[in-house]
Order: sequence, then structure tokens, then C-alpha cells
Amino acid sequence: MSASFTIPKLWAAIAIVAFSTVVAWAQIDTGSIVGMVRYPSGAAVPKATVTVTNAATGVSETTQTNSAGEYQVSALIPGTYSVKVNAPGFASQVTPPHEVSPWETLPMMPQTSSYTPTPTG
Repeated sequence: MSASFTIPKLWAAIAIVAFSTVVAWAQIDTGSIVGMVRYPSGAAVPKATVTVTNAATGVSETTQTNSAGEYQVSALIPGTYSVKVNAPGFASQVTPPHEVSPWETLPMMPQTSSYTPTPTG
């Protein structure tokens, strides 16, 4: 008699696990933007401020480049984004808007050759 109670519980457990897997899979619907910021000489730009902005919502995420000039902004909802880079001694630069899709990692390397020195007092 105890076997008849275990089989329905086993099927219930299997159904819960299967449903949980589907729900977890459905929640992975974001993308990422990664890139490197370089000086015109090709040298890395460490600690540059990188701001990624969603064109439709205006919501921004800000990060800094690491010592190799690399950055990553994850968990972005699908949409059109621009990337703005600020580095000490250089004018800000904004990339043209790019579409970010779910599960996509979009590489964006701002054109540092257009950086110009910021006048200092």
C-alpha cells in the first residue's frame, strides 16, 4: 500500500522539477555589451567611465574599464543601446545605437581615435 502513495508523489516531484526548469529557462532573456577602450596609440584606457543607455527607456548602467581597458555590462533587457565613454583628459564619445537581443553578447569598441584632449585651465 505504501508503494501506491510513493508513485504519485514521484510523478508530482518530476512535474515540479520539469516546470521549474522551464520557468528558469524563460527568465534568461537579457543580453550584454562588452568592449575595450583604447587610446589612439592602442594603449588601454584604465578606469574610463562607460555608460550604457537604453534608447527607449533612458535607463543607464555605468561601469569602469579595468586595467586592460575592458568593460562589461550584463543583464540588459532587449533594446537599442548607446555607449558613452569618458576618460580623464579626453572628450566624451558616444557610439551609434546598437540593438541588444536576448542571450546576446554585443562587442562594442568605441573609436578612441576621435578622442581629443580636453582643454585644461
